[in-house]
Amino acid sequence: MELPDGLADDPAAAELLALGGELARHDRLLLLQLDRAARDGDPALARQAVADVLHAAYLVMQRHWELAERLLAEHPTQAQEAGQPVLGTAEAPG
Repeated sequence: MELPDGLADDPAAAELLALGGELARHDRLLLLQLDRAARDGDPALARQAVADVLHAAYLVMQRHWELAERLLAEHPTQAQEAGQPVLGTAEAPG
């Protein structure tokens, strides 16, 4: 997939798209492991495969969130006004 002209040279934008491919690779591995677990009758392998893909998805999601917030913060439509927090950085209500 091509990036829009304004983001063509942005490493964060390229990494954001690459994360989708990384998650797809993990999903393919999960499906292969589930198939193997079914053939071998190995419920532990199936559980481990799911745990592995969920862990990978969590890590990908965290990085995706960081990159999306960075792209938003750097976007020309997001000129910061004094005292206005960047998305996701506001303190939790206490």
